[in-house]
Amino acid sequence: MKLLYSIYKEYKVLTRDRAGLAITFIMPTVLILIITLIQDTTFRSVNEASVPLLIVDRDHDSLSSVLETSLIKSKFFVITKKQLSDEETKKEIATGHFFIGIIIPENTSKKLREKSSARIGKLLGSFSGDTTAIVEPLDTSKLKVQLYFDPITKKSFKTTISNSIERIISQIEMQSMVSSLNEKMKESFPLATPSKLELTPIVSLTEEYASYNNSSIIPNSVQHNVPAWTLFAMFFICIPLAGNIIRERDDGSAFRLLTMPGSYMIVILGKMLTYVIVSLIQFALMLCVGIYFTIIGFT
Repeated sequence: MKLLYSIYKEYKVLTRDRAGLAITFIMPTVLILIITLIQDTTFRSVNEASVPLLIVDRDHDSLSSVLETSLIKSKFFVITKKQLSDEETKKEIATGHFFIGIIIPENTSKKLREKSSARIGKLLGSFSGDTTAIVEPLDTSKLKVQLYFDPITKKSFKTTISNSIERIISQIEMQSMVSSLNEKMKESFPLATPSKLELTPIVSLTEEYASYNNSSIIPNSVQHNVPAWTLFAMFFICIPLAGNIIRERDDGSAFRLLTMPGSYMIVILGKMLTYVIVSLIQFALMLCVGIYFTIIGFT
């Protein structure tokens, strides 16, 4: 009975401490909602297969067509095509309307075919020994495809996207080289029928998450923040607990408790059990906020 009355006493003291209750329950709830809302955009852009991508196609030829088709097949981008200037494209990315912007300059496909033909001509000319037939193009600069990234992009994610787009362009270059080679070979062997080069990768990579339960679920912003901030919020009970101990000392309640018959351990145990119960209620409340407010609200 002494322990029960000690717990009841702590309950009465805690319910009268409105500031302590606000710190214990309201502040963690607001913290979870705000942090989750702030991080939701970043988590969606990184984890979900729906990266908004803007293509400014000034080429209108084979390279831009094949690049767009390959990006669509990857099922990782939501593609939008617009005709914008460089500054307008940068503004669209900077304002967050798109995550990535790709500008394909004019005559890129035409210049690619010319450079491929020149390289194949140089290669075949070196075998035949006829160096006089080799004509180097005057423009030796590399063709450029401009990429713009949102400023919040992590370097690792930026590198991954750049490598993926560069790999697609490399395949287009290879196809152009093969087409030029077929044309040159057709001039030497007019009766031969050139076969189409198989561009399917010979070596493939297999990916798998190294998890204990064979789960491939990637946590979203809610699943990432709610457990972490719930455990952090449990430390807030130190504020009302310390305040109640100081208040009992100042108004003499602590001295009167010492004059009562029985062990002082009962008083300490009553405080411990009370705040353990408060922590469990707080834990359940934070989980309910995560389930019924953030998850349902974001889905």
